[in-house]
Amino acid sequence: MRQDDGRYRVYFRDQNRQGVYTALFDPATHAWSGVTITNLPNPGSAVDAFTDGLGRFLLIYNPSNKTRDILAVGRSTDGVRFNFGCYLSRPGAEGPAAYPSAIRARDGAWRAVYSANAKGRIEFVRFTSAWLANCFAGKG
Repeated sequence: MRQDDGRYRVYFRDQNRQGVYTALFDPATHAWSGVTITNLPNPGSAVDAFTDGLGRFLLIYNPSNKTRDILAVGRSTDGVRFNFGCYLSRPGAEGPAAYPSAIRARDGAWRAVYSANAKGRIEFVRFTSAWLANCFAGKG
């Protein structure tokens, strides 16, 4: 995703299940930064990142190094250290959930899709800035 400074922040899944990694690409110099591990777990699954319009990074990820049972949303101001917010999928109700993808629509709300039930179903979730605020205030 493009940062305010013009560089691109990317996130990588980890097949060794150590965590989510991140790096920066500078299109002006065509240079990559070193790869840094975030504080988020990762069971070797895909993640999706977006910004909240207030300069914070949000990441949809599986909050485990072992399973893909649920998806959660984390938030960061530096793109490396994240705070847990809320579950995006229903814990224990959807089976393995993975491959999230989120976009922000014209109405300002986000739409996220992901596979559920071990790729047997596609789920759709719509959430707003107010939901995110409640989520990170511990009310979600």
